[in-house]
Amino acid sequence: STRAMGIPGLLKFLKNGRVNLPLQKDRHGQRNRDLRSLLAPDDGRTVFVIDGNSWAIGLYCTSRCHTDCLSGGQWQQMYDNIERFVRQLCEAGAELVFVFDSVRPITKDGTLQQRRWQSSLLAWAATRGCLDVDHKDYWSRQHLVRMLAGLGSLRNETAVEVACAVLQDLAGRYAVRLFEPPAGIDGDLAMVAYCQDHADRIAGVLSPDNDFHLLPHGCRVVGFKLGFNRKTGAFDTRITTVTHPRRAANFIGGQVLVPIFAALVGCDYSTCYFTWLRKNGEVGLADQHAAKFEVVRHLLRRLCASDVTPEQQDISEDLARLNGERLRKEHAARKAAQRAARAAEAREVPSVAWADRGERRCGPAIEA
Repeated sequence: STRAMGIPGLLKFLKNGRVNLPLQKDRHGQRNRDLRSLLAPDDGRTVFVIDGNSWAIGLYCTSRCHTDCLSGGQWQQMYDNIERFVRQLCEAGAELVFVFDSVRPITKDGTLQQRRWQSSLLAWAATRGCLDVDHKDYWSRQHLVRMLAGLGSLRNETAVEVACAVLQDLAGRYAVRLFEPPAGIDGDLAMVAYCQDHADRIAGVLSPDNDFHLLPHGCRVVGFKLGFNRKTGAFDTRITTVTHPRRAANFIGGQVLVPIFAALVGCDYSTCYFTWLRKNGEVGLADQHAAKFEVVRHLLRRLCASDVTPEQQDISEDLARLNGERLRKEHAARKAAQRAARAAEAREVPSVAWADRGERRCGPAIEA
């Protein structure tokens, strides 16, 4: 299986911790989910910093046909869609800064190789489905469409390069700027550097990478969903969440503990500590993100409250002990529930609800 980039489960963990900022309300009292509502021209915040690679893939998958990746792509359609997206935001007074990845860091080679392998398997499954279907039969075609939709993100490998070339062409007509970090530097780090230098002008950072919520860039991170209206030909970019890294750091236990938290729960640069425990035959959690985050957060907040700094204490023993205690409690609770179920079956006592239903169905007993 392929592990997703970033920290899986982090967004739900932050949402449960009430880290997200409240959305603004419109004149009708409803939450305004329009991306343009984040612009603040009076304060000079008119810049949207966008993760170019993720944005290009999302736009391609939103407006493409399911078989575009098998036929080379419809690049004129993608050019028109990108221009619609850029024009809508720029007409509202926004300045768009796109940051694209360069040569990826060597630490990501394993994850990228897994993602390429998974993409090739999906493309092969889609090709076989198109070859085996009876294209003259309507229901066979509908079954093929459902099968292709269920495969997930089918995309052409050159979609990001095409989007970058289109933006370079549009930069002469719209307020669009493109950046690419030097080879070996992660694009997220380039975005952090740009945000730190222009924090007073940035209205929001559009990045679906969940680990970006933990980086110290000091700007609002906007979760968004691209929606394409085929009737009007316009993009409806809706806000899903707005998070500030300072609130996320405070929820974890402080900015100094955020790198340790990310390393222990697993990110693009380190394997999850619980995975290491399982591989070494020690006690470890299964892939339960919420439990994993809570264990690490509890440990780090306890260390932050004590006089001992994380650098001076070996946290592996405490982490394994806390994890073991949690697993033992869960195991004891499951055993107790199983014993109670077996005892109820042995008694064979009908439930009150069943008895009530039987009385209503059969009526009161008639005395002889």
